[in-house]
Amino acid sequence: RIDESNIDDIYASGCRFGMCGIESGDDGQLEGMRKGCHREEIARGIDLATAMGIKLVLTFIVGYPGETQHTIDSSLDFISGMATQHKSYSSFQVYPFYFLPNTAADDLEYRKLFHLTGRHGDWSHDSMNADEARSVWAPYMFRHVQTLPYDYYATDCPSWWTVGKRNAGFALRRQLTLDFLDRADDACIHENFSALYG
Repeated sequence: RIDESNIDDIYASGCRFGMCGIESGDDGQLEGMRKGCHREEIARGIDLATAMGIKLVLTFIVGYPGETQHTIDSSLDFISGMATQHKSYSSFQVYPFYFLPNTAADDLEYRKLFHLTGRHGDWSHDSMNADEARSVWAPYMFRHVQTLPYDYYATDCPSWWTVGKRNAGFALRRQLTLDFLDRADDACIHENFSALYG
């Protein structure tokens, strides 16, 4: 955890980048995932790190058992609340749930509770299945985040850019991707997102 007690030491150690498995911005989902923290604690750590000058990539899972549009919208609200005017910034990535054996979600009682079936990239539970997570909800999340840039694994934001120029570049990149999503038919979008996550 990043908090006031350790942020100075983290920065002094030379840390300038971190990849954080946030997984969800919904407290119920975080509890189900057994993350051991709440969204307010996570948001505070992110705020401290980016204000100090540490760039963060925040990863989210869509489709974990218990996921609904409400929990996804809660994650979107969480992401949209991130500061964008700090010395550094956060970007995000979205991954569909990948159901591995011998994990917390594989517990027999947990599987029964959510009627969770399947394995790996082919699963289903009470409120969603793998195909919906890939073709509906991952693009939905991308479309609805307007404040943070999606992390494309590319350094297209030089460190010397001003905050304003950086945010303008992110807005342009987001618009180009939205133009693709708006012009492509559903089959093309499904194929592209499935290729990323399948």
